Amino acid sequence: MRILSFLLLFLCGAAEAYSQLQNTPFSGNHQTKVPAAESCIITIIHEYDTPKEKHYNIEYIREGNKVTYGNGYTDIMVEYNSSGQIIRYKELLYNIEEEYTYDQEGRILEVLGTASKKHYYYTGTSTDSIVSWNYAAPVSTWYKTGKEEIIYTETGYNDVHYTYNNESNSYAYWFTAEYVLDELQRVVEIRESDRSQNNRWTYEYTENGCIYTVYQPAASAFCRTEYTYNSDGDLIKTIYSEWMNNSYWFPVITTTYEYNCLTAINKVKQEPLDIDIKVVGKNLCVHSDSEVSIELYNLQGKVIKRATADLEVSLTPGLYILKAGNLSRKISISH
Repeated sequence: MRILSFLLLFLCGAAEAYSQLQNTPFSGNHQTKVPAAESCIITIIHEYDTPKEKHYNIEYIREGNKVTYGNGYTDIMVEYNSSGQIIRYKELLYNIEEEYTYDQEGRILEVLGTASKKHYYYTGTSTDSIVSWNYAAPVSTWYKTGKEEIIYTETGYNDVHYTYNNESNSYAYWFTAEYVLDELQRVVEIRESDRSQNNRWTYEYTENGCIYTVYQPAASAFCRTEYTYNSDGDLIKTIYSEWMNNSYWFPVITTTYEYNCLTAINKVKQEPLDIDIKVVGKNLCVHSDSEVSIELYNLQGKVIKRATADLEVSLTPGLYILKAGNLSRKISISH
């Protein structure tokens, strides 16, 4: 399994409660989790509107692996494959549609949109590429528009953007977005370089959610959204605030979600795993009382060792990623 594969697992799996938030080069635009509910009451309080408070009653209509619902503004249709991955997303009112394909390892291969297309390449090195295409309807042709090179670092990865000139068949450098990950491999900061504003975005994780802040330009706070989730990882509240007079946050829009859940499709609660992790010198020892999949990766995404209950290995100095069931940890081996 290569490095992009394990980053996808951590970004979209280990931090499931935040999967509605993080927009990474690998996640597409709309891979959002649908609550296990038959309906939801959405309440929106907008300080700049008159009247300030609005209510929407949303119904979730399920047909096999397809769910259709509204979000207060437009109807949305999400369709899953047998592995629980999103394969199709539609916003019916705005005619937005994306389809996703994956390989046998669960890695995303292609995003086909209403007027765009992305290919994902896996090279097995410290660099992977995403190539973008746009569709010209009058001539029924896809034209290459750009490329993103993913260069992995010890703190995350750099997403280097290029534009493509179809006349000269060549790429030109555009800008770089640096993704910084925390010890749980969650995105904590995205910062741009070589652009006029060099924008920045941060994610501050709380006990039951996250605060997403936009800096525009990078040195100046512009707005933020605070997300709160319930124990099932479903969004129950957002507070959108604007930075006022360069001194305080003013809450502009508060949105709450009250679900009427379907007991038949409620998720099975996972009991916390009892796993003992010890680092003694250059030796890593992992013990689990129950059988569980244990995998150890280096920062290039290569599997160092696999086990099902106990893992013991002597390592060279450096950083490693340990994944045991739904648990992930960064392991540091010093000189």
